[in-house]
Amino acid sequence: MDFYNDARLIDTLWGKTKSNNQWLPLVIHLKDTAAVMELLYDKWLSGHAKYELSRLTNLSEVNLKKLLRFLGFTHDLGKATPGFQFRTDVVFSNQDLGERLTGIGLINTYPNAYNEVKHARAGEVLLTNFGCNAGVASIIGAHHGLATNDAKSEAINTYPKYYGAKVAQWTKVQAQLFTIALELGEYQLTAEEIPLISKSAQVVLCGLLIMADWIASNETFFPLIDYEQCADHIDEECRIISGWHKFKLTGHWQSKNLNNLYKDRFGFTPNLMQQTVESIVKEIKSPGLLIIEAEMGQGKTEAALVATEYFANKTNCDGVYFALPTQATSNSMFVRLKEWIDCLNDGFGHSVNLAHSNAWLNDDFTELSHIGSKNGMIYDEDDNLKKHTSSYIEINDWFTGRKQGLLADFVVGTVDQLLMMSHISKHIFLRHLAFLNKIVIVDECHAYDAYTDEYLKTTLRWLGAYQIPVILLSATLTRSLRKTLAEEYAKGAGNIELTESILSLTYPLITYTDILNDRVNVYNTTVRNERVKNIDIKFVEGEITDNLNLVEKLYYEGGYIGIVVNTVNKAQQLYGLSKEKFGSDNVELFHSRFLAADRSKRESALIKQIGKSNKNHSKAHKVIIGTQVLEQSLDIDFDVLITEICPIDLFFQRIGRLFRHTVIRPMHKQRPLCYIMGVSNQGKVEDEGSLHVYDQYILERTYELLHVRQKVTLPIDIPSLIDAVYEIQDFNAENKGLWKLWQEKIENKGNKSRGYMIESPKKLNKLNKTLIGFTKNSDSDNDDTGVRDSTLSQEIILLQEKNKYIYYFEGEQVPEEQTAQRDKRIASQSVGLPRILINDTVLESIKETTVRCGYLFNNSPVLKYALVMLVDEKGQAEFGDYIVSYSKEEGLTYERQRI
Repeated sequence: MDFYNDARLIDTLWGKTKSNNQWLPLVIHLKDTAAVMELLYDKWLSGHAKYELSRLTNLSEVNLKKLLRFLGFTHDLGKATPGFQFRTDVVFSNQDLGERLTGIGLINTYPNAYNEVKHARAGEVLLTNFGCNAGVASIIGAHHGLATNDAKSEAINTYPKYYGAKVAQWTKVQAQLFTIALELGEYQLTAEEIPLISKSAQVVLCGLLIMADWIASNETFFPLIDYEQCADHIDEECRIISGWHKFKLTGHWQSKNLNNLYKDRFGFTPNLMQQTVESIVKEIKSPGLLIIEAEMGQGKTEAALVATEYFANKTNCDGVYFALPTQATSNSMFVRLKEWIDCLNDGFGHSVNLAHSNAWLNDDFTELSHIGSKNGMIYDEDDNLKKHTSSYIEINDWFTGRKQGLLADFVVGTVDQLLMMSHISKHIFLRHLAFLNKIVIVDECHAYDAYTDEYLKTTLRWLGAYQIPVILLSATLTRSLRKTLAEEYAKGAGNIELTESILSLTYPLITYTDILNDRVNVYNTTVRNERVKNIDIKFVEGEITDNLNLVEKLYYEGGYIGIVVNTVNKAQQLYGLSKEKFGSDNVELFHSRFLAADRSKRESALIKQIGKSNKNHSKAHKVIIGTQVLEQSLDIDFDVLITEICPIDLFFQRIGRLFRHTVIRPMHKQRPLCYIMGVSNQGKVEDEGSLHVYDQYILERTYELLHVRQKVTLPIDIPSLIDAVYEIQDFNAENKGLWKLWQEKIENKGNKSRGYMIESPKKLNKLNKTLIGFTKNSDSDNDDTGVRDSTLSQEIILLQEKNKYIYYFEGEQVPEEQTAQRDKRIASQSVGLPRILINDTVLESIKETTVRCGYLFNNSPVLKYALVMLVDEKGQAEFGDYIVSYSKEEGLTYERQRI
């Protein structure tokens, strides 16, 4: 038909515009995206990702690339409609565009219709009407981040004027574009050849399409042209070559030299656990899930990185995501991962990213050289990446975007970023694509509650469905959770074959899967303990604040005394009492309610004091008081420990800071000793703060098992005691009631989280499935619900007001001129509000002060959504019944006013 050759129609459609008299013909943007889709497949996807896409689609590489080109070209087919082309916000400011369209018969059939149907949905409908199968069409409908929720609500017969359904020229131009798409896909001009693909394949391909669209929409890579120019003025081949070159991809990681890994990467000879891990991963044929359970400080991280190199060699994955519980632990691991990458010696550069909301405050991350703003890469005459003699790392600016960050080669971040691949949210498809390239490591996989565990289980099933290698690390994993995690991964990967050994109580323990012929076999191996450590334990009745005489005795005996309590309020109270006895120079306080900058300084000073570098504690006299922050991955060493009663797994984490290093200790502290307080002599926990943080049944069950002992032996007692607390139902009538309440909480949390999760992949390989309803039409771009069941939390920026001017706390005046350095300084004044202050009175007052400070933040890309609390010259602010204070000595405190 002759209109297929009528170039004027498609050349007149606009795809992108700017107010500076520039535009881009729609057909050029569609060709750009199709080309980028194929380039991403050829140049960016890992060997593992390519294999998985072929497996999930059941297509050869040739046929898969046909589909990629088709998707790339049709992704914005919905823009070829009057509802989009006559957008009022565009044609009013660019009247030439509207005149061009009407001049060739493309008339506006539906004024002001843009908000009725989004162009991604329109493209899905047009493809379906052209005979494309609903699964592939649904990828187009989801390429702006959210899948169609109801296919019928936006059909052509519902909004015929939006699509120009009865106007010959609109029908003609849409058919012309569809024909070009078929030609690019080599489908012989019939939609029936477009393959049916599984829903899990649709998820990944949608992620790849979003990535390609964003790259092709980047005007630095693919610039717009002047209004006077048309598509004929563009050399399409040169445009693609130039745009891709500006994107500046790093090289693929090639894991080849696997000899002497521990020595070459870390400079030490491996212990028995580490040797065992290496011997196991050498023999695994098809890597899947690896669980390493070993005591704190045994080098699980190094063992995981060695396993990662073997897995990369076997699967052709070319990246890593290292997931950790907190931003602080992520920051520490980022330094270690950088050092590891530097030793890979594969001769290529690798993009890296730190994935959490405050990454831009981390100097180790921000000081890396950038490519994009600075050309740090070296290319040869044929535009191929030149090899270096050793590995090096760069930050590719494109991969630092909030949604693109996970797509970098090597990423360290919080576990939340991983678990969000199971959370209904916008652009979830990008997360699935990102992890398809990588090996995933999850540290401290035991550290989450029932709410977050549901996300972990669903995420593992998705990772198993993509056969992504996963390494889980834990010192205190329950055997039932081990079994559950292995089952979830195995269910995603294929058939399951579990044996009773999955419930082993031996320790250390290595559990692993081998995926053979779609059957997942699960094995485990016990590691002989090379060393044991006996820790004496003593229970002292009452609260820690009532036992300062004991603290005084320990203080005068010398050494570093660690005191870990369960709430910030108690830590602050104990600090006030202790400094009166021992002087403020001899008492230190650590908790989460310090400004970010102050907390960072305190933690650095603490590690310098009692980290690996201090080999002599014999002359020290210091009391170090803190909350759970002292048990979370800080490599510190106490000479004696006092702790409030806590769950057994956290108890092991806390005593892991006792006698951690080989040092000279005071004469009276030659054996590790832990005092436990906070329990009555009837075995009851009555402290409201502790009961608000931890479940009563778990606390009292922990006491029941520990108080009859005089010592615990690490690591031998870890699995049996954890099992006795969490697994064995051995209790009296009263405890049975507490156990039932605990079980109800677990069930309620699990049910709550499942309401925010995407479906599991168990039924997604059928060819009659689509993405329709996959994201349940969530418009969440802020992920408000999150993957943790933390009671409402709120972070604020704390600044000081003096004489109507705004100052950094106990610092100079905040300059009005927006600079990156100023924004970083302001952000370092962040602190979390205590839960009791998160109420309407406080939040309304904070919003008012935020508006007053708007002149400081409105032009800042990173601070414009920040909330600000202002304190006066004394460091105080009044909110209803509460006076809130901040000091560098005690952090944020609050006190209820007496009426």
